Amino acid sequence: MSKRRCFYSSQQELVGNINAALPFMEPDLRELAARTLSKIDALTESEYAERAVYAADEVWPG
Repeated sequence: MSKRRCFYSSQQELVGNINAALPFMEPDLRELAARTLSKIDALTESEYAERAVYAADEVWPG
């Protein structure tokens, strides 16, 4: 099994990208994104670094 590259290099980059996409989301997805942001914001940088965040197409090939 090959090691995958983490899609977002920093917590700040991930939060910025989600926030930038919020205006273009449907209301239900916007709610989910807001809940996700609150969970990400609660992490320290070291806690974030312990987790791998991948683009969906890298996790679920289609």
